[in-house]
Amino acid sequence: MKILIFLLVISSIQAHSFPIWKEKKNLNCGYRSCPIMKEGMINVHIVPHTHDDVGWVQTVDQYYNGSECYYVFHFM
Repeated sequence: MKILIFLLVISSIQAHSFPIWKEKKNLNCGYRSCPIMKEGMINVHIVPHTHDDVGWVQTVDQYYNGSECYYVFHFM
């Protein structure tokens, strides 16, 4: 167990030393980067979902009428 913790600590230190993990300062993202809204138009934000586990643990009906229903209907 101690070896596993040691390896995790070492790998996390090494991962942060690579330039790919360094924060980029000049990114054009955030609220101020949204285009100016046009009158009579709506502003739509698309939020992707990585995967659905339909049929693995629950049936299709249970999945879309259960807790995941919150994501589908409350973020629209």
